[in-house]
Amino acid sequence: MRSAWYLLLYHNVSWEENPYLRGLDVTLPPDLLREHIAALGRLGDLVSVAEGLRRLGGGGFRRPTFSFWFDDGFVGVRRYAAPILAEHGAPGALSICSRFVTREELFWRAKLSYLHYLDDLQGFRLALGSLGGPPGAPAKEHMLDHFSPAMVQLLDQVYRESTSEQERADAFRLFDTAEGLAALREQGWVLVNHTAAHYPVGESAGRALFASQFGECESRLGALFDGSSICWVLPFDREGHRVPDVESLMRECGGGRYLGLVGNRYNGPASTETRVLYRIGVPVCTGRELVKRLARLPA
Repeated sequence: MRSAWYLLLYHNVSWEENPYLRGLDVTLPPDLLREHIAALGRLGDLVSVAEGLRRLGGGGFRRPTFSFWFDDGFVGVRRYAAPILAEHGAPGALSICSRFVTREELFWRAKLSYLHYLDDLQGFRLALGSLGGPPGAPAKEHMLDHFSPAMVQLLDQVYRESTSEQERADAFRLFDTAEGLAALREQGWVLVNHTAAHYPVGESAGRALFASQFGECESRLGALFDGSSICWVLPFDREGHRVPDVESLMRECGGGRYLGLVGNRYNGPASTETRVLYRIGVPVCTGRELVKRLARLPA
C-alpha cells in the first residue's frame, strides 16, 4: 500500500437502523468501525484529520496514513465513533449541514425514507405529476437527476400531511446539536461545511445553488462556532454526475479552502496545490474486505 493519506469516509455510526435512514446504506455498526480501525492500524499510522493536514502541508507521508471523515452530522458519530477514535488518538472530521443542526429543515432523503417506511411514498410519486409526471426511476434517484427547490417543497408538503408535529420534531434527533458539535470540536474534531441542506449542488440540476448553499452554511457555522471551515464538502458527488467546472466554482466561491470530494483516491503533497481532498467511501464490510478495497485503489 502506498505511503499516502487515506481519508476514510463514513456517515452514521449506530447499533440501530432508524426508519428515516433505512435503505440509504449510511449506518455502520460500532463493532465494524472497531474492526476497520484495527485492520488499518496494522498497515500504517492512524492520525487525526488535523494531523493529516499538517503532514500534507509538510511534504508528504512516510507510511500509509489513515484518518476518518463522517458526512452529514449524525449524532451517532459523537455517541459511538468519537469514543472509539479517541482510544487511538485520531479525532476525525465531520461535514455539517447547517439547517439540520438548527432544526430548520430535515434532510430530504430522510423524508423519502420515512414515507417509504409509512408505505406512503406512492402519494409523493403521484404528486410529482404536477412537476412533469411521475418518475420512472425510484424517487430518490429521480429527485437527484431532476432536482429543484419545487420538488423539495412538494416533498415537504406530502411529508407534513403524512406525519404529526411530534414525529417531525423527533426526527431531528438523528442529527447532532450545536452543543454536541462544540464538544466534538473541543476533542480535536474538524468541523466543515457540507452546504445548508444537502442539495446536489455539484450536479447540473443543482449547480445554480452552489454559492448560496455553501455560503449560507459557512455563515451559520461561523456564528455557531466562531470560525470558518477549512474545507467545503460536496454533497452526493455521484460518479459521472459531477459538473466539470466544480473546481472552478470552488476557486471562485471558496476563498482558497479545500474542496472535499469522494473520488475514492488517496491524497499526497499535490493536494496542497489543487486544494482538493479525496475521500474513500467505506461500505458496510469487514476489516479484511476494507483492506482489499484500499489495495485496489488506482494510483
